[in-house]
Amino acid sequence: MMSSFANFGAVFTLFFVGLLEFFIFLRVVLSWFPVPRNRFTNFLQNITTPILRKVAMIPFARIGILDLSPIFALFGLQILEFILRIIFLNLGANPSIYTF
Repeated sequence: MMSSFANFGAVFTLFFVGLLEFFIFLRVVLSWFPVPRNRFTNFLQNITTPILRKVAMIPFARIGILDLSPIFALFGLQILEFILRIIFLNLGANPSIYTF
């Protein structure tokens, strides 16, 4: 059985990965509209740009003017979340509790 500290770590880690997924998705949606730059959009850009810049180096992440790096980043974060859930299950946690 996992200790409460380890359970907190599992919840925090999965929450953080889910939050990154949400921020990337929100950045993609906001890119479709002319949104003025403000503190929130600057925060969103500062959080997501390092991840998307790394993913943009993958071949085929950009096809002409189409940037697929958010899709690859979301896919990679989903894989990471899946692997973390398996690890937490093997450590004795119940991953179904951590569904956001």
